[in-house]
Amino acid sequence: MKKVFIATICFLLLFTNISFANTINISDSVKDIDMVSNRMYIIIKQITGDDPLDVDELNRDIKFCESILSTRGKKLSDIYSKNPTVEVSRNCAALLYTISLYEIGLTSIRMYIRDDSKAEYFIEACASYQEGRASLNVFKHKYRNYPTTQSKPKKEKFLCH
Repeated sequence: MKKVFIATICFLLLFTNISFANTINISDSVKDIDMVSNRMYIIIKQITGDDPLDVDELNRDIKFCESILSTRGKKLSDIYSKNPTVEVSRNCAALLYTISLYEIGLTSIRMYIRDDSKAEYFIEACASYQEGRASLNVFKHKYRNYPTTQSKPKKEKFLCH
């Protein structure tokens, strides 16, 4: 009976994946932030394009991006406040900085949509987007184990004319 009990416990330990620690998955955060970056690029292209703007669709896209950034920001803030290691805290702080830049850009786009006579909001949105994209690219370049969307850097035109 004792051997059966020990064999059962060994079996459970070998084939059960139990994690008591909070998993730190910064890679998913990078993917979500990258997705928001791509959506912001599309939003800016729609605003600068010749087609009439669908304000409702833009507002839905902005709310979707804001919800992703908010969720990721809360998770990263929790990880940062628990401060498991200096490196993890630094990574979280870098991603939180990038998230805040994109949030500023989305808020500026929302303000520009409400009143398109105030071009400074759109210029601010473009600048925040560019800074956020640069910050994210530096993060991904420095930590090559995180996925990147581009295989090699390409020269981009500045979006705001």
